Amino acid sequence: MKKPEPEDYGYFESNSFDEESGWMLEGGEAKYYDEFEKWESYIADLADEFKMVKYRIEQEGFHYCFKHYSTFPEIKDQEFHRLRESYLKAARELEMHVSTKILEYEL
Repeated sequence: MKKPEPEDYGYFESNSFDEESGWMLEGGEAKYYDEFEKWESYIADLADEFKMVKYRIEQEGFHYCFKHYSTFPEIKDQEFHRLRESYLKAARELEMHVSTKILEYEL
């Protein structure tokens, strides 16, 4: 969701003394504040989702949280899921490397 900007709802900011600043579209101000409140609520929900992830990390431990606890499907942030998958891939690769070295050195 894109943050609403006053200009998108008819607000004009004057750059000179001879032009008037203000809401140029009837109902624009009310619509802007309505959309801004929706945006604030949306942002607060996103923050709550990440607070929940942080809480789970603190309760379960970082690795367990991402490998066993949840895939966090409620989180819609694509970068979060890309990083989560990258972390799990790196953890698998490291685990495999350690296991391979044990086998290699035990011979």
